Amino acid sequence: MSSDMLRVRSYSLGQRQRRKTVLLYAEGKIHAQLLQSIMEKIEKLPDTDIPDLQALSVLLGFSKWALITRFNTSELPQEAAFALEQGKAVILLDRFPFALVLPSLLSDLFVSQNDRNFPVIFMFTFRILRVIGVLVNVLLPGLYVALVSVNPEVLRIEIALSIAGSREGVPYPALVETLLLLLILELTLESAIRMPTTIGPTVTMVGGIILGQAVVQAKLVSNVLIIILAASTIANFTVIGFQNATALRLCKYLLLVLSAMFGVLGLFLGIVVICAYFGHVSTFGVPYLSRWKAGRKYG
Repeated sequence: MSSDMLRVRSYSLGQRQRRKTVLLYAEGKIHAQLLQSIMEKIEKLPDTDIPDLQALSVLLGFSKWALITRFNTSELPQEAAFALEQGKAVILLDRFPFALVLPSLLSDLFVSQNDRNFPVIFMFTFRILRVIGVLVNVLLPGLYVALVSVNPEVLRIEIALSIAGSREGVPYPALVETLLLLLILELTLESAIRMPTTIGPTVTMVGGIILGQAVVQAKLVSNVLIIILAASTIANFTVIGFQNATALRLCKYLLLVLSAMFGVLGLFLGIVVICAYFGHVSTFGVPYLSRWKAGRKYG
């Protein structure tokens, strides 16, 4: 970011491992209270080692058990520059290959600076698709379990008979078969990260096809569930940011359990709980659900 408003503050943190830390912000765009809170937190850490981002999160006053990350990470300079233009703060840590952007907001799941390189109608289309992807990823597995196990009367008779036919011979209830297949998908995704990039996608795709066909023929899961979880897994990758996508994957399990217990009512209860938690989260006084605007006063 090349601007007269750009300000840089340098710190040296740690005892055994001295680590240079740089705080970047755009004067006149960042809210003074937010900037003061970040500076006070950093200035209280001169003798504290920061081996990883988990330690940094705790030192900044965030709970290590928090489901929602309070800062986003980016390896792209244009993303950091866009955040500065929007009035956010950027922290650079020595020997960390990415920038930390504060604060993290719900809109960060859907909005990317790269969207502005396309016509406006394309930009809004991409964002709408990401919103739909989040809803499909979080709601679809729980909705399947709720409609199959507790509230089948909600479905049309043709759909209900089709699902019942696909589950014929499956020895497990809907919750168990869903959790079983989700576990396999989570293991597949984790193994794909560890594999070499030259063979990882191929092994994951071939293994998924073979495994999916095998479990259906073995009558361990239904065909409909394969389609639903495949759509849910694909939709998960529409979310911007790995940490944000992981948090949504965990929310999916809460909705799944509540749907198995209380049906559609449990699904709505889970949505209320998640929304209440999101409403409770804030970063240095900036609510997670707030609509961000440069220079706007929060708190």
